[in-house]
Amino acid sequence: MPFSTWQHQYRKATGFFSAHEHTEQANGTGDYTTAFRFLVKHVTKDQPKAAALGVTANYTWTEIGIWTQWRPSHSSVLLCTVDNSDKARVWSGIRKNLEGSQSVHASSPFGWHTFVIPQITEALDRSVWDCRDVVRHKEHNRPSVNTSGPEYISMHELARHTVHIAENVEMSSKVLEALQQEVVEYYLTTSTSPEPLKRTNLLRTLRCQHTLLQCAHGRACALTARLQNEINLAFHIGTERDSAIARQMAHSVRQDSTAMKTISVLGLVYLPGTFVSVGHIRDELLRLCARSFLDEVSQTLDLLGYDDSAYASHDTDLVHLASPVFTRTADRTQLIEMLD
Repeated sequence: MPFSTWQHQYRKATGFFSAHEHTEQANGTGDYTTAFRFLVKHVTKDQPKAAALGVTANYTWTEIGIWTQWRPSHSSVLLCTVDNSDKARVWSGIRKNLEGSQSVHASSPFGWHTFVIPQITEALDRSVWDCRDVVRHKEHNRPSVNTSGPEYISMHELARHTVHIAENVEMSSKVLEALQQEVVEYYLTTSTSPEPLKRTNLLRTLRCQHTLLQCAHGRACALTARLQNEINLAFHIGTERDSAIARQMAHSVRQDSTAMKTISVLGLVYLPGTFVSVGHIRDELLRLCARSFLDEVSQTLDLLGYDDSAYASHDTDLVHLASPVFTRTADRTQLIEMLD
């Protein structure tokens, strides 16, 4: 196995394909090795990882690495590594395809690929359909203006998953396309090749799997667009809900404004009369106080022997002086002068 396949760039790649021929013999053939990698992301509603990392972490990654070696002596080696819980399903599918194969995998450098690639294609297609189920659940449970607000964070998290899935399927399709090109170039440059029918069937199998991946990639892109449509709809519904609340608030403000106008009109009608009534009562009280004061003055003049009829013409002036401030010195002086 090439050491380069263990480097960080290869181990973290979304997908790659490499092929190499070693120790060329006299007949133009030698040991032939291939290595390729696929990355699959599964999105589901319930996962142990989701409970550990939060409700939005409902996804798992599956890393699939394949290494094959073929020798002209018709011996071959397959090394397949699957990192995650999906490995049991992948391995069971490969074993099922190998049953009754009659050692076809040993007759060609690409014999193993016809058994491995379909399982990888199936895993990628299942990843797309699992994501489709979640997106469809969002479409069936769309929020409305009268219901609670949408879960924007979970929708954007799901959008991130759909982008990853579309990327994985697209890259896997390119890996399979590179494998097809390598098969054609190998059979064009080598003198030994399997029977034409087997070679043709091999190319047909790879071509079929390539079209399936292209179909899965188209569906993944459609899921991304559908989810974006749901996000836009959720934003529009939220805007409509906020607009309805604003209209209700404006209606309440208009009602309050009408009530305030009514209160203002009532105040303009009744409050001035109240002020006039209070002022009239105040003047009457002052006049009563002045009359009482004049009576006391008249009694005093009678005791002193004065004739108070001469001072009757001064009633109006005396009433004017009979106010809360008539006790001032200046007012008393003016009163004495009037009496004299």
